[in-house]
Amino acid sequence: MSVSIHVGAHKTATTHLTNCIDRIERQMIAAGTMFLGPESLRHAPLNLRALLNRPDANAEKQASGSAILRGLIDDHRNLVISEEQILGAIANGNLTDEAGRVYPKAGMRLRHLLDLIGTRDVTVFLACRSPADFLTSAFGEYLRHNGPLRIEDFLGDFDPRALRWSELAERLMQESGAARMICWRYEDLAAIRPELLRSLLGPDLAAIVPDLPPTRLGLSDAAYRALLAQSEGDTATREMTGKVLRAMPKQGQADRLRALPQALHDECDRLYAADCARIAAMPAVRFLSPPVQG
Repeated sequence: MSVSIHVGAHKTATTHLTNCIDRIERQMIAAGTMFLGPESLRHAPLNLRALLNRPDANAEKQASGSAILRGLIDDHRNLVISEEQILGAIANGNLTDEAGRVYPKAGMRLRHLLDLIGTRDVTVFLACRSPADFLTSAFGEYLRHNGPLRIEDFLGDFDPRALRWSELAERLMQESGAARMICWRYEDLAAIRPELLRSLLGPDLAAIVPDLPPTRLGLSDAAYRALLAQSEGDTATREMTGKVLRAMPKQGQADRLRALPQALHDECDRLYAADCARIAAMPAVRFLSPPVQG
């Protein structure tokens, strides 16, 4: 029996990866692998977000959720969970805190999930992304949900240069007691995708996972500028954001949202490289890197 938990983070192609894996559901079941993605985890009878948001509330639902998860482990060779909400939400101050941490409640939430599952013998899968790019993309996502129009209001006092994925990785492991972790850079996903899928699903299933076209594209810079020009007040509306997304879809990296200065992106990239090296040196952590060409 093995348990793998893919926690995201947000804006690291988690949804795309989940959609691709969902396409081989029949083959996974035949191989004894149970895959639980957002479609299974955000609705009854197993609303994981509700269970983790209020771990001390409704003991009956907590017990029911635990029984379902433990039953799945008993009935299958492998259980794979993929849900970025395990770390926390983007909205309402849940993404960062005044201490400079990203997903400040993530360790506690993962610990509670492992309590529900009933084992610490799990592998946690965590994707990282250069901080300025990550926060810009998270800001763009929040605009879809009536978020603030300006990234300064979204960030508050949080300095993107303070974001350390190594701090999150260490906190997740220490607070949850998980046995091991696999990390990778979002920027390397195309190159390490085969190894990631093998680690998550095993070689036979990994070989048949399709690479589908992305369906949830981020906000283009042109769409954001149009949103600023057409909006009243300091908050985007879901309707207006949807309108500009449809009118000015993102075509590629060249027209991605740029809400922070380039100099800040450059500095974050430099700090990010050192941060990833720290993660790679952590005990019980395997850091996936692109194959060496030669």
